[in-house]
Amino acid sequence: KIVQKRYTQYLFKEIFPRIDICLVISQTLMDYYSKIPGINPKTSFFKLPIIVDFDRFKNTKQLNYDLKKPYIAYCGSSSFYKDGVNILIQSFKEISTEFPDLYLYIAAFWEIDGHQMIGLINSLNMNDRIKYLGALSREEIPSFLNNAKILALPRPNSRQAQGGFPTKLGEYLASGKPVCATRVSEIPLYLKDNESAFLSEPGDNKSFADSLRRALNDDVKAKKVGEMGKHVANSYFSIKVQSKKLYDFLVTKIEG
Repeated sequence: KIVQKRYTQYLFKEIFPRIDICLVISQTLMDYYSKIPGINPKTSFFKLPIIVDFDRFKNTKQLNYDLKKPYIAYCGSSSFYKDGVNILIQSFKEISTEFPDLYLYIAAFWEIDGHQMIGLINSLNMNDRIKYLGALSREEIPSFLNNAKILALPRPNSRQAQGGFPTKLGEYLASGKPVCATRVSEIPLYLKDNESAFLSEPGDNKSFADSLRRALNDDVKAKKVGEMGKHVANSYFSIKVQSKKLYDFLVTKIEG
């Protein structure tokens, strides 16, 4: 608490008054920081959402795991609060009998509540269908995503979710695989349900299970949704698109 207090005071007294340009990942953060006490009133804000390097998916490194197919892939952390891994596990359990050949692989950083994730998997008797892989390397992630049937993003509606934007969503979409995600942050501004993603209500395992079910029951539609999701990512999140917008913004500010 002492360190946090000192850090906050440093931001308010030393950093915020000197800022000329501030890059934010969401409109929520832009609204917040533009009104924060001590901010330089002349500060210019620019919203820079997630950035995706599509070249990462051209030459992928093979995994050292023998993953059974078909499978649902999740990348992120093991956190229940931040990423809703509990919702993912419970949702998979709900559809597991309908899709007996389907697996769920969780590639995640071990958070402080990681033991709860393992405990939930055990309590639901899903050890043979849900596997925790640990954290994959940057080079392994493209292959992990490309070989999945569905990519899952069950993020709950938290304060962090409202202000942020899930960076892994960009990589999910760039793979061209169908994505099941929750309606948090600015996700609904970019993605439409049943068109570019399968969306569900945050914090609701039945709603998320339904999004998984919709994606799994129609392979033709799921493929089209995945392709449209990739198109959205290329239009809004591509490193080439965003770097050009940022460059133009900076040039305008410098020349102005």
